[in-house]
Amino acid sequence: MNYQDNLLALAAGDPDVRDALRALEPECVMGEQRARILDFLKSHPKTILHGELPDELQSDETYVKILLLQTETRYGQWSSHDRYFEAVELVKRLRKEHKQKQKEQLEQAMRDAQQNGDTARARELMSDINALIKEQRNNAR
Repeated sequence: MNYQDNLLALAAGDPDVRDALRALEPECVMGEQRARILDFLKSHPKTILHGELPDELQSDETYVKILLLQTETRYGQWSSHDRYFEAVELVKRLRKEHKQKQKEQLEQAMRDAQQNGDTARARELMSDINALIKEQRNNAR
């Protein structure tokens, strides 16, 4: 399991951790399944996921049960406070990687625009890249 799964496991197993997810958008995680589960956890901050799963998670039942098992085995001995701060660090990592991917995509689009002679589009993309860089710097503080 990767760190995205670790974050979802923490949030699935401990509703007190879900507050750490509020700054995280579904497109920050890889795959529709993770995005669906993230969206559910964010929109149901106090729902306890033990026993029968809510209807919204039935199609992802096996994956959710794996996440809950991971919560027990990996984080079961951790305090709620420690689990929360681990989730905060994982959210920071996810957001940083997502912004880096966005920047790389914008840079590629800018190169394509330059090669096609579309200077207006290239300038627009450069502006977007600069805004993203500023955001990354501000978040690093």
